[in-house]
Amino acid sequence: MRRLRGIPGAEGFAVGEAFLIDRRRLRVSQRKIAPEGVEEESRRFLAAVEATDAELQRIGARLAAVGGDTLILEAHRLIVRDKHLIERTTALIRDKRVNAEWALREVGREIRQVFEQVDERYFRERRSDVDFGVRHLLVTLIGDRPTAAPVPAQAIVVAHELAPADIAQLHRAEVQGFVTEVGGPTSHSVIMARALGMVAVVGVRRATAQIASGETVVVDGKHGEVLVAPDPPMAEDYRRLRRERAQRLHELLGARALPAVTLDGARVSLLANVGSPEEVSLALEQGAEGIGLYRSDYLLQVHAAGLPEEDHLSRARQALASCGALPVTFRTCDLNASSGSGGLGEGGAEANPAMGLRGIRLSLKQPEVFTVQLRGLLRAAAGQKLRVMFPMVSSLSELREAKSLLYRCRDALVGECPSELEVGVMIEMPSAALIAEQLAREAAFFAIGTNDLIQYTLGVDRVNDRVNHLYRPLHPAILRLIARVAQVARGAGIGASVCGEMAGDPLLSLLLLGLGIRTFSMNPRALPGVKAVIRSGRCKDGERLAQRALSLATAEEIEDEVREDGRDVPRRDLCRRHGRRERGRAVASMSARWAP
Repeated sequence: MRRLRGIPGAEGFAVGEAFLIDRRRLRVSQRKIAPEGVEEESRRFLAAVEATDAELQRIGARLAAVGGDTLILEAHRLIVRDKHLIERTTALIRDKRVNAEWALREVGREIRQVFEQVDERYFRERRSDVDFGVRHLLVTLIGDRPTAAPVPAQAIVVAHELAPADIAQLHRAEVQGFVTEVGGPTSHSVIMARALGMVAVVGVRRATAQIASGETVVVDGKHGEVLVAPDPPMAEDYRRLRRERAQRLHELLGARALPAVTLDGARVSLLANVGSPEEVSLALEQGAEGIGLYRSDYLLQVHAAGLPEEDHLSRARQALASCGALPVTFRTCDLNASSGSGGLGEGGAEANPAMGLRGIRLSLKQPEVFTVQLRGLLRAAAGQKLRVMFPMVSSLSELREAKSLLYRCRDALVGECPSELEVGVMIEMPSAALIAEQLAREAAFFAIGTNDLIQYTLGVDRVNDRVNHLYRPLHPAILRLIARVAQVARGAGIGASVCGEMAGDPLLSLLLLGLGIRTFSMNPRALPGVKAVIRSGRCKDGERLAQRALSLATAEEIEDEVREDGRDVPRRDLCRRHGRRERGRAVASMSARWAP
């Protein structure tokens, strides 16, 4: 057996035969165009733009029919129709009198170089979106669509890279999951895989060279591992686990309409984190009681001038309409200055974007762009309640400045205002947690973003292989900050939610309850498992667990305590049975019974 490690993409287990997709490189050669043929060549390029856009629209329609996220394909359509790309390509055709394919490839390289200069991981991953959009256009221009053998149902696809359009087609072919050599947890292909219930591991070095078509492969999407040619007993164990998880999911979804109430009567609100109207639909299907975090910066990274106000308006209006009377909380843009996107990153690349202009800092630095988003959100909620929260707040002055701008926008919109406006703060910086008392006086609610809170508190990048073993959600400092923020919120009479990955881990549900959290917001597919734990547990038990955890000195001790407390969440431990004894894996595995 060979064990390959990558980056967790879409959770779950998949067992099947590998099917390699080796894409043939599109060969583009330069041809000189006669002066009298330049206009015809430009028209040929523009016709390819229209044809490619129509094809992506058709794929999006098929995807929408199965509840997929069509905004991902809309992002690619934005690239295909991008004004700069079209004007620059036609200019090259005209000025250099070259063929459209060559001109397009050169412009694609120029745009890609902009993304390659960005240090922030989220925006580096957008390079692939540019590649996918340009490739779609090139295939249309060349008129040579590579053919391949049909992918067998239940296969595990292994490839260097897959486009969102590929994921949509693989889902139709009933593929279980995929392994790619490139990509990240926020890449569009991975986001689509999660929405469609596929399993994925990305960033596996030389995967296409280390896995042969026909080999049995186990894909562990939660831990980012791929087992190649496991022995038959191990493969059968994972097949059984996959069947059991599918059965549990069916059972858990049967309770999606039931309230999340502990055995001793504590009421918990379970919300979802989403980034598109399609994900809203998925969240409601999984039993969400509302949207705790709506990422409003979803498409800005591919729209150089920033989204028009009408686009913000229409997307926010779609989300509100989908939820009806259920609450929706919009997070304003969490971009950084190095993005070069959304009309925000005009200062160029920063040496350390994570510590630079990001989130509310960047929004306040570019008020003309921020105002467009705020006006769109306000108009979308005309006559109803609007909840808005600001990301990466580190000081009271930032909150005050952002609120002032929001209120000025509201006052300028005569007759198009929300009937009620609630403004919240994301607690992602240690400084925000430590001044929670001051923030609580001027905020309607808190949302604890544990992903960034852990990174900034511990100084650890969780996607950096050299230090990600130090990324410990159960570090004593993290639990104390969560408990502190919850206590301050309770004393001030405002709400406090957890909206990071900790919220979606069933093993941590009772611990978070014990720390004072009563609202959880998570990936939609994590909702059924968390609800099952809450409905079968007692808040008093969570409080006792929290007291014990807060008295311990190290993350290892707390992990042991939580694992011991989770012994009543039974599951045969495949990690131990097959020799994997890493503590983090063992802790995570205890929640598998409740994780669909």
